Amino acid sequence: MNIAAIILSFNEEKHIARCIQSLKDVANNVYVVDSGSTDNTVQIAQSLGANVLTNKWLNHATQFRWAMKKISNDTEWVVRLDADEYLSDILKYELKTKLGGLNDFIDGIAVKRKIIFQGKQIIFGGVGSIYVLRIFRNGQAYITDRWMDEHISVKGKVTKFKGEIYDNNLNNLTWWINKHNNYANFEAFEILRLKYKLAPKKLVSFRAPLNVALKKIIKENLYLILPKGFRAFIYFFYRYFFLLGFLDGYIGFIFHFNQAFWYRALVDSKVTEVENYHKKTGKTIEDCIFYILNIKVKNND
Repeated sequence: MNIAAIILSFNEEKHIARCIQSLKDVANNVYVVDSGSTDNTVQIAQSLGANVLTNKWLNHATQFRWAMKKISNDTEWVVRLDADEYLSDILKYELKTKLGGLNDFIDGIAVKRKIIFQGKQIIFGGVGSIYVLRIFRNGQAYITDRWMDEHISVKGKVTKFKGEIYDNNLNNLTWWINKHNNYANFEAFEILRLKYKLAPKKLVSFRAPLNVALKKIIKENLYLILPKGFRAFIYFFYRYFFLLGFLDGYIGFIFHFNQAFWYRALVDSKVTEVENYHKKTGKTIEDCIFYILNIKVKNND
């Protein structure tokens, strides 16, 4: 069973060794797709035997699609990871013992992603039960063309493994906030792209985990029609109280408040800024997106 792992990286010297080592005895080839790191990420990855490729960053989806064209042709299964993620021991065992015995109609494997924030695993608030499709047959997958919150889907059926992927970033809160500030630009763009029909909807007969499909339906048909700002509060209230996020303690409060309320409110603020600039100047919405968010809308997107 030939398995390739694809890791996206940028200045990940704190995490890259842990990620690569978790793939030891699992992946035949590890591809680290770097977008111009200035620290020791590349050197560490090379010292651990990874194939390091360099490509200019645009977004997760385009970077991953580029990487898929570079892997070995005899690759049968692909594992997709970020550099601050790693496989649990149970998942490594399942990949070694179960993957080869799957039926041919199964093209994807969904696993739980466990988030560790400031040293604490976040269990409640809907976070601890998230399934992500990160393992799939080569040539049978499709990644959504989005700047933010992209998902992998497959042609055939999706099964689940018991093992987990751990998301454990070791950077401080300031780094986390700066990252989410950048992410907010991408998320605001996705909202504006949907609202102003800047890209046609792509109807693809691919399968994704049920929670991904439900999230897309709720987001596009309920969340986005609620008043800006208010919807961020509702989302936080739902996660923190209805989904018991308060049981994660004070560290959990920091995570849920910032990720569910502050971040979502920031996205709405950026959407409002673009639309106000559009009304004030009369420029096209595409030009306003570029001026405010620094994202160029492609005519053939």
